[in-house]
Amino acid sequence: QARGPLDLLRRADLAVYAAKHRNGEQVAVYDDEMDRLVEDQQDIEEGLTDALHGQGLSLVFQPVLDSLTGTTTGVEALVRWHREDAGQISPAVFVPIAERSGLIVDLDLWVMETALSQMASWAAAPGTARLDVSVNVSGRSLLDPSFVEQCFALLEDAEVDPSHLVLEVTETALVTDLDLAASQLQQLRA
Repeated sequence: QARGPLDLLRRADLAVYAAKHRNGEQVAVYDDEMDRLVEDQQDIEEGLTDALHGQGLSLVFQPVLDSLTGTTTGVEALVRWHREDAGQISPAVFVPIAERSGLIVDLDLWVMETALSQMASWAAAPGTARLDVSVNVSGRSLLDPSFVEQCFALLEDAEVDPSHLVLEVTETALVTDLDLAASQLQQLRA
């Protein structure tokens, strides 16, 4: 039962949003589940904001192997999030919410800073000094005008060979300004 015109509009807005994001369906009827989903997303967003400024995020490094020799040629940095109140949160849950909310830029920079720190540690050991480290970067981060400068600052602080950093633009991100994204990528490549 709607509690007035503003609540009715809010519910209609939730139904319109749901209809836009359903494959092929153009109609959605509001139900209480929509409110629960919005609350869950807000909880994830708030928790992720706290994790970016505190603890709970970590990286795991998945080996990249040469298919002919079986030797490790690099690693891919994958972000993980453990919440004290909820346990392990899947990247499939929190990354899309980070993309929609704009937190993805901060998350991408956190991953890059942490991966570069690990690269610096590995640079001292002969077996890991030449490993390439791949970091996923959202297309949305490429549209942030300060992203390239922040990446440069992180590379300078870490004092690592930037030729061993591989940036992978995530396929889930819709890049709306291809010229800006291409320019940012070109600066990073240089």
